[in-house]
Amino acid sequence: MSIAPTGRTPATWFFIAVGLLLLAVGVGVGWWWWSPREPAELVDGVATTSGPDDFAAVGDAVFSALAAAAGFVSGLAVVLRPGRSAVTRASVVVVGGFVAALAGWQLGVLLGPPSLAAQQAAGLDPLTTPVALSSVVPLLMWPATCTATLFVGLLVSLMVRPPEHPA
Repeated sequence: MSIAPTGRTPATWFFIAVGLLLLAVGVGVGWWWWSPREPAELVDGVATTSGPDDFAAVGDAVFSALAAAAGFVSGLAVVLRPGRSAVTRASVVVVGGFVAALAGWQLGVLLGPPSLAAQQAAGLDPLTTPVALSSVVPLLMWPATCTATLFVGLLVSLMVRPPEHPA
């Protein structure tokens, strides 16, 4: 009895998982590296920065762009590697992409500075804004872009080689 669904070897599923994990590490490290951070002050318990008001949106945009690129790469890998279980692989990559986006998000948060409250409790001065998402929407960029890439790949493959209809 095989533990791999649809006749795939465990090695195939292992490589899919490792590929998603490597992309997640790339997203997390890239987000930590390129996400804007600036000095912050606590005034009456409220953190204030001297930067623009849309400071949080820039961090979200960086994560979204990296997650979208990872979604494109993972979707393209499924499109370019045809096989019997394309639907299963596509489903695994889309769901795995969401899990990988969560892992990348947590890695970026771990690599970045701690929360302002933790920095203040540790007596750090100046305080630095932590790496954080202001909403959960950027986490959906990876699976959404992966799904769009799979859809376009399916359309292109149908245009190149239409399905045969019985006479």
